[in-house]
Amino acid sequence: MGEHSHISMDFDAIISVTLENYVDIYPKPGSLKEDKQYYKSQGHDTNKSPSYWSRVCLLNIAKLATVGSTMRRVIETLFQCSDAENHWSTEKRLACNVLMYLQSLLQESGDNSHLLLHILVKHLDHKNVVKQPRLQTDIVNVTTQIAQGAKQQASVAITGAISDLIKHLRKCLQFKLRYRALGL
Repeated sequence: MGEHSHISMDFDAIISVTLENYVDIYPKPGSLKEDKQYYKSQGHDTNKSPSYWSRVCLLNIAKLATVGSTMRRVIETLFQCSDAENHWSTEKRLACNVLMYLQSLLQESGDNSHLLLHILVKHLDHKNVVKQPRLQTDIVNVTTQIAQGAKQQASVAITGAISDLIKHLRKCLQFKLRYRALGL
């Protein structure tokens, strides 16, 4: 993908390091404005915490994610790293916190905030997730929290996300009925 894209082949490593250093449970009130002001300023204070720099990276990632296909590439990398490191769990809450922060950045800029939710629901069909019920449950819990923070307005992405959630619910009910019929 890196050969034919403006996104570096090292992007997976960048995402991994960004997640490793994102330690704030919730960004402090006003930190979004501070991040943007710092990003626009010329000075570089290297004494800032790794978590701060992680948020600056997420700010830059949100700027990258202005086009649907680019956003999909960026977000899927974030999801795959979360799959591998179990960042979806309710104990860690890392994926949820990062996605909520990313959602707030996208909503503020008016770019694709609903697409984030749609891509998250689509991730339930990913080969790393599809056969792991616990992981799917964690992702659905994160999806719920992201949906609660989404702007309430109709969009194609929201309609697609709801349609995909209904499809997953139908699959879950079918599996449950099969197991019940087998006496499991």
